[in-house]
Amino acid sequence: AHRLANSKRSKDLVEKRLRSGSERADFFSHIIKNKELDLSLAYLTGQANMLVIAGSETVATALAGEYPIILPSNMSC
Repeated sequence: AHRLANSKRSKDLVEKRLRSGSERADFFSHIIKNKELDLSLAYLTGQANMLVIAGSETVATALAGEYPIILPSNMSC
């Protein structure tokens, strides 16, 4: 259920981004900037989904590494 919801959200965001015509420089702009490639909506949705997963894993790892630093030293986990 979550996978389908995430895929739908990614598809909606890709469609919105393509409609906006934004030239904002980010990861996704590098995927869509080559107009010679005929990239399908399914491909772009998959790439967007992968970027979201990769970003959330990076944040989770960073937060896990910060716990010993931000918790008081006299507090045990």
